[in-house]
Amino acid sequence: NHPNSTFGAPFCNVLASFLQRPGWLYCHVSGAIVSLPLGPFPLWEPFRKEHPVLHKKMGYLYTTAVFIGGIGSIGLIVTSKTGGFAGFGFITLLLCWWSTLIIGIRAATSKDYFNHHLWMLRNYSYTFSAVPFRFLPAIYNAFGTDPEVGYPLGAWTAIIGTIIWSE
Repeated sequence: NHPNSTFGAPFCNVLASFLQRPGWLYCHVSGAIVSLPLGPFPLWEPFRKEHPVLHKKMGYLYTTAVFIGGIGSIGLIVTSKTGGFAGFGFITLLLCWWSTLIIGIRAATSKDYFNHHLWMLRNYSYTFSAVPFRFLPAIYNAFGTDPEVGYPLGAWTAIIGTIIWSE
C-alpha cells in the first residue's frame, strides 16, 4: 500500500485529501456540474439569436456557477497535498478562468458582443479543461509515471493545452 492511500492501491493521495474536505469539494463540483453542460448553449449562434433572453439568463447562471466552482477550487488549492508545482498550476487556471469571465462580462455590458463572444469562448475552454484533466494523470500513471508526478504533470498538460487551445 502507498503510505498516503486510503484505498489500498498506489495512487496520488489527492482524491483522499479532497474527500477529507467535502465542503470545498462540493462547492467546486456543484459549480462544475452546472457550468460544464450549460456553457455551450449560450455560445451556440443559433441559440443566441433565437433565444436572446434565455441566453442572458443562462449567462447569469453560468457566471454564478463559475464563481461558485472557483471558490471551491480556492479551498481545495489552499488545503491541497498536491505540492507547489500543481498548486501553482491550479491558481494559474483559476486566474485565467475568472479573468476571462470578467473581461467577457465587461464586454457584454459595454455592448461589445463580438469580444464578449470571444472572451466567453476562452472562458468556456478553461471550464472544459476539467475534462482532459480527469484523464491525463491516469494516462501518465498507466505508462509508469509515479502518481505523485503524474498528477501535477496531468494538471499542467491540461492547463497549457487549454491556454493554447483557447487562443
